[in-house]
Amino acid sequence: MSINVQLHEGQVPYLVSPYENFFFLIDHVKLTVESGNGYPGQGGCFYGGEGRCYVSQYRLVFVADAAGEDAAYRSFSLPFYGIRDWNFDVSLFGAKSWKGHVNRVPGGGLVGIGRFRMEFMVRSLVGSARKFIFTH
Repeated sequence: MSINVQLHEGQVPYLVSPYENFFFLIDHVKLTVESGNGYPGQGGCFYGGEGRCYVSQYRLVFVADAAGEDAAYRSFSLPFYGIRDWNFDVSLFGAKSWKGHVNRVPGGGLVGIGRFRMEFMVRSLVGSARKFIFTH
């Protein structure tokens, strides 16, 4: 997981490979990430916010809506190979969510193994995902 990945024109993440394509854009998503063991003074970090999520075959990239140029938290990259112990929560009246653990990557900004929770703020996940393909 990496914090504040490079964004093209401050909106769209750069592709990490010539073979990567972003297939979906999901609007109205809330991402919360916690890292560290949770005890004061033991290190750790907490990030949260609303934004949109780009989905490729390698990773998810979350971009915060209200992030300025000087904000400490603008975007996250969650590689699929680092996500583990995940599950979907689907309640009858609440928002759908996806939560699990993500391993840290060197220089990525997490203290240790992180816990993430992605909440889909709209009722219909299918209606909120728009398919798009970046062409080169």
